[in-house]
Amino acid sequence: MSVMFRYLRRSGYEIDSMPNGSSWTQEPSRLDGASLILVNGEGSLHSGAERPWTKELVTIATNADRCGGPRVYLINSVWQKNPDSYALSASHFNGLFVRESLSKKELQSQGVVSTVVPDLTFSVSRHRQRRDVNAGFAAKPIGIGDTVDPDVSAALIALSEEVDARRIKMATRQGPTLFQGTKPIRGLARRGLRITRGVLGAAARGNAIYINSFIRQLHGCGLVVSGRFHTICLAMLTGTPFLAVPSNSHKVEGILNDSGLSDRLVTLDELSPAALRRTSWTAEHSIRSSEYVRWAQSQHDQMFGELTHGHGLN
Repeated sequence: MSVMFRYLRRSGYEIDSMPNGSSWTQEPSRLDGASLILVNGEGSLHSGAERPWTKELVTIATNADRCGGPRVYLINSVWQKNPDSYALSASHFNGLFVRESLSKKELQSQGVVSTVVPDLTFSVSRHRQRRDVNAGFAAKPIGIGDTVDPDVSAALIALSEEVDARRIKMATRQGPTLFQGTKPIRGLARRGLRITRGVLGAAARGNAIYINSFIRQLHGCGLVVSGRFHTICLAMLTGTPFLAVPSNSHKVEGILNDSGLSDRLVTLDELSPAALRRTSWTAEHSIRSSEYVRWAQSQHDQMFGELTHGHGLN
């Protein structure tokens, strides 16, 4: 969220939000004065038939279009296994920006145009030092994280104990959000309003502090193993060697495919103490990771330029 706030404020926008526990369907008038609505999809928009609460993330576009309301965009999102009714609603967005090509292909198969713009985490900082591949990673401990699946997380914990690895985990903070039903819909931007400005600014700073703390953990590791999407993003941003475990959607596979790092994907069956010892991180891995990060950051600049100047995709 801090990255989005930074781009919007740079273009003269103020940020407004509704408190947790609210729903835009209950207070649609809150949209009336907005000049721009951003729905920060993150990892929510998958398996929609099994997760009906996610429907509010896309019907907000239908509502705004029907009422002749503000421009509405879906950004920073996954898209997988959603009903055609979701796709129909999504077609009312002024533009859709998904995090990887697998999501773009699914939307395309449902007749919806989108653009790939990698996760905003890659712009948390433009000044992270890329660490050289020969900087003695083998002498540093392995860091093992978790994933959204509790059974997989338990297996990773057991592995960390077996190899005496560091346990790594990113502390998170729930900041203000736009319209929360059962789950949050994030990111209403208004020009010229000054509602909850200080609260949102504090949230942005707080999130950055947690990320900085986690990045320090990554710098202390010679190899990171995780099923958390944002852990993989930050490993790439900092140049930390990693192995990625599949998550609850194709988001991990998608980012690895797009970056040319598909060989970093491993299943639990492939993870063992011996396998970890055999793992290598080559100069080619570093080059591909670094190039992808630079491309991601340039895509962020282009996307927010389009959004804040009204040149969205139709």
